[in-house]
Amino acid sequence: MIWTFVLQPRVPGVHIFGTDYGKDNSNNGYVTPSDDFARPLNRGYGVQQLTAPAPRARPAASTTPEPSWTTNNPSSYLIDGGLWTACKESRAVIEQEYEAKRWRAFTNAELSSFDYRGDYPQEKIRRPSTGYFLNNGSPHYFTVFPNRDLFYFQANGLEWEMISRHGIPSRHPLWGPTHGFREPYHVAIEYNPEWRTNNQSGDIYDFAEVTVASYINIIWFVDYRLKRRTPGSTNRKRAIFEGADRRFVEVVGCHIGAEHMHDEFEDSGSLEFYEAVEKAATWQENNENNSDLIGSYGRAHFGILACELL
Repeated sequence: MIWTFVLQPRVPGVHIFGTDYGKDNSNNGYVTPSDDFARPLNRGYGVQQLTAPAPRARPAASTTPEPSWTTNNPSSYLIDGGLWTACKESRAVIEQEYEAKRWRAFTNAELSSFDYRGDYPQEKIRRPSTGYFLNNGSPHYFTVFPNRDLFYFQANGLEWEMISRHGIPSRHPLWGPTHGFREPYHVAIEYNPEWRTNNQSGDIYDFAEVTVASYINIIWFVDYRLKRRTPGSTNRKRAIFEGADRRFVEVVGCHIGAEHMHDEFEDSGSLEFYEAVEKAATWQENNENNSDLIGSYGRAHFGILACELL
C-alpha cells in the first residue's frame, strides 16, 4: 500500500519546537498562549508552550527564516502526520504502524493502577505520543516517541537563560505522566560559542543544576560549526537522530568520549565548554544536598551533536 512509504523510518527522529520564552519580558519571559502551539490530544498543561520552530534553512539563507510549522522545518513529526487525516485507509495504516489502540489500552491500565515503575522495558522505546498544532486554522496531527527521539528546543537566542532560570521544557503534557511518560530521554539546544567565554564558573554550576532530579538521559548541544575531517560514515558506534533532510550525529556523549572527538571532527571550541559543564554536573551529583534527589531520579548527562545534511 502506498501509504506505508510515507511513514517515519524506524530510527530515532528529531523534533524541533520553538518556545515562548523571551518573547515578552514584561510577563516574566512568557507570552499569552495563542492558537499556534503544540497540544496533546488529551487535556494537559505545561509551564511553557511549544510554538512553531525557526530552524536553519537548507541551503543556508542570508536571513533567518520565519517560524513556521511547515516551511523549512526538518522535523520528523512532519513526515507522516498527514496520514492521520488524509483518508480512512491512511489513518488505518498509521494506527497499525504505531499500535495506537494497544498503547492507549496499556497507558490507561498503567495509569489506573498507579503503576509508575522505575524501569522502562525495551519495548517502551516504541511507545508513541500523538498531538497536534493548528496550521492556518486546521489541526495538523503528529506523532513522537519520547523514549527514543531527540527533542530540540529553541528559546529565541536565550537558551542559557531559559535553562538556568526555568529549566528545559521537558515536562510538557505531550510526554508527561498523563500520557505514561516521565520526560524525554534526549533533549537538545543550540550551542552558543559565547557561552564558553562570557560565563563565570558559578554560572556554569547554576546551568548544570538542571541535571539534578531529571529523567532526561542526556542534554545535547547542537554545534553547527563542527565538520568531519573526512566526509563519510565510520564504524564507530554513535547516536544518530534523523530528520527530514538532515541528521544530528553524536560527537561526544553516550558512546564517544571526549578523547576521541578529534579523531573525526574539527574542534570548534564546544569541547571545552562540554567538559566544564559536565564537570559542574558531576559536582552537583556528588553534592550531599542533592543526594536524595539523585538517588530517586539520577541525573542527566551532556553531549555534543553535529548537524549533517542528507
